[in-house]
Amino acid sequence: MWRIRLYQLIVLGVFLGGWEWVSDRHIRTLWISKPSLIAERTLDWFFSGFIYSHILATLQIAGLGLLIGTAIGVVFGIVLGLQRSLSRLLDPILGGAYTLPRIAFLPVLLFWFGFGFRPLVALVVLMIFFVLFYNTRAGVESVDGDLVASMRVMGATRLQVIRMVILPSIVPFVLAAMMIAAPYALVGAIVGEIFIGSRGLGFLIVSSTGGLDLTGTFAACLVVTVISLIATLVIARHGPRLLGRSPGTIGGSAGAAF
Repeated sequence: MWRIRLYQLIVLGVFLGGWEWVSDRHIRTLWISKPSLIAERTLDWFFSGFIYSHILATLQIAGLGLLIGTAIGVVFGIVLGLQRSLSRLLDPILGGAYTLPRIAFLPVLLFWFGFGFRPLVALVVLMIFFVLFYNTRAGVESVDGDLVASMRVMGATRLQVIRMVILPSIVPFVLAAMMIAAPYALVGAIVGEIFIGSRGLGFLIVSSTGGLDLTGTFAACLVVTVISLIATLVIARHGPRLLGRSPGTIGGSAGAAF
């Protein structure tokens, strides 16, 4: 692994060094900025405290949307994973909705919720719902049907089967979905802020670009990238502890046993 990390650092260093060298020699800094200027601007934002209010605004939207979207997606995934006939009935509708670009719903969300915090949160929920839903449904459908049948033979109720078998078994699926959904939630919050935000990292990106300040634009994108990586690492490290340990998933069908 240390060799892989070394090669990655070399590639990154060559890329940044080439960018720094090209800027102002072959391409004007106005168009591509340069890594040294971006690093200087980013540090200045943190040391001056300018960036913190924008980060907090974006994280509030992304975090709340992630929590709500995860809850709704997991619940729907469990329900349709257990009810196979209902799942097959709704599959064409869900598939059609999944193919639609979620940003197209922003005017509708503005009509429903008005300007402000709520339409941005709703947009984040739409961005991540299907990731959680499809992964959770796949987790439910992969539970060993024989294990579910054995629990029912021993007198377990449906709720007991869900709590003791289904929920522990879908933990890896939910965690994998959350690791994918966390960057999506951040993207949803930023895209919404670009269109209707008055603060946040998305607003900072669009205002910097509108002022022909590409250094500010790239600095804001760098902050977004770091936050996204940190969120993914936190979910990967602490997610199993929060959701409980999983006994693993085995091929089979829980829905058929129900």
